[in-house]
Amino acid sequence: MSYFEVPPEPDPGEWRPPEWFAAPHDELGVEIVVDEPVARTETAAITLRSIVAYSNGFELSLLGEWAKDGLGPIEDHVVHPHSEQFLRIAVEYADGRRATNMDYALPDDSDSDDDESDEAPPDAPYIGQQHPQFFNRTTHRELTYWVWSIPAGGDVTLICEWPAVTIPVTRMSIDGDTIREASTRSRKLW
Repeated sequence: MSYFEVPPEPDPGEWRPPEWFAAPHDELGVEIVVDEPVARTETAAITLRSIVAYSNGFELSLLGEWAKDGLGPIEDHVVHPHSEQFLRIAVEYADGRRATNMDYALPDDSDSDDDESDEAPPDAPYIGQQHPQFFNRTTHRELTYWVWSIPAGGDVTLICEWPAVTIPVTRMSIDGDTIREASTRSRKLW
């Protein structure tokens, strides 16, 4: 008898996420080390640690740091998008298209029950949601955001805001050519 009970095989009809929903699981992305500050106040900082480029998008790895008790009390370590403690992230492509990590936290005004609309790719870019965010009792947290689609041209602007620690809307330009070139080197694993 094994210590681990093997779960039943998944039903082949189970929902599988569309390709734009998350980084490809069968691909080894190419990491671009950045380690550059995005925003900083006397009590908090946001740093872009790295970007991992895949053939169809990229991940942003951000480090949020704050002074002891700087975020104030957080109920059960959970921060929702309506809270000022929520670290707000957006990307904007050179052609003006943009997405935020709060877009999909908004109530769905659609009366449609058409499940196929969930499978259609959103107008690029798309940021994989991190709702809610989880902050423990430490004074730092690394957050990773999936951004679907490689920008066709120009640079990518990263926009951050963190009201609870008085970080205003702050912009950082990211070299789009570096992301595009790295995405061509991402390897399929199988």
